Amino acid sequence: MRIKFISNCKDLGLSLWQCPQFLFLVMGVINIASTIFFYFLGQKYIDDPRIIALVVSAISAILFVISYVITRSLEDLVEVNRLKEDFSNIVSHQLRAPITNLKWLLESAEKEKEIKQLPSSCKEYFGLMEENIQRMENLINDLVIVAKIKNLRAFPKRSFELNKTIGEVVKNFAPLIDASNLEVELDFNPDKIEIRQSQDLLRTVIENLLDNAIRYNKPKGKIRITTRNKGRNKAMIEIKDTGIGIPDKSKQFLFQRFFRASNAIEKDPRGSGLGLFIVKTIVNQLGGKIYFSSKLGEGTTFKIILPKN
Repeated sequence: MRIKFISNCKDLGLSLWQCPQFLFLVMGVINIASTIFFYFLGQKYIDDPRIIALVVSAISAILFVISYVITRSLEDLVEVNRLKEDFSNIVSHQLRAPITNLKWLLESAEKEKEIKQLPSSCKEYFGLMEENIQRMENLINDLVIVAKIKNLRAFPKRSFELNKTIGEVVKNFAPLIDASNLEVELDFNPDKIEIRQSQDLLRTVIENLLDNAIRYNKPKGKIRITTRNKGRNKAMIEIKDTGIGIPDKSKQFLFQRFFRASNAIEKDPRGSGLGLFIVKTIVNQLGGKIYFSSKLGEGTTFKIILPKN
């Protein structure tokens, strides 16, 4: 029979050493061991058994209070984290319905050619409305992903071919790549790279990195996507662009939630600042590592090392 607190910790998305219930159990074991240790130590140096009992009881009480305070603090942190995730879920779902309705109304008006018959000033307002609806929809989608990626059970593993998956993502971005007048080079590993991971999560990683490589590139710029086997058990994905690069002062904050470099905001003010946070979180969840190098005005390279299963 499985111990209940283990499943509870997994439900919270915590490792055992982050789980308050498990840590309380560990502290209890330490408390008992310390009590026994001080009892025998007291017998060796103290003659009066009543003093030994008093000292041991005092030490046990102190250790119990310390363990209780530590576990309660961790429980409060876990609860705050859970409330943040619940808030993201609630906000995302509550906003999605009205945003979808507004988008549907705009699309219906365009199909009926009602917007085209309006004065140019009104058309501009509708254009701004459509742009902001799209921004809100993108933000909501990012919030949903942030709320879900902590739970890997929502994204089951399955076997797939890495190069094919990346090729499909690039094909989906083809209209945006063409419209941005960019050149994409695929330097795939000569042999197929079969991995067993969450394809949906990995696709999200590639989409976010490719979107950034397109969005922050220069006119007639280039994007190079490379895949390689790294030994028997790991694969490497590299996405290199010739874009605006990342300022040195921004590099340490790059993967933080809602952070955007100043030159990225100037280039495109519409971003949410969640894309790279999502990428980093997913790569960590999949057991991988992500690295980057960048030179301002010359481009950025992201490299991911990912276990194949």
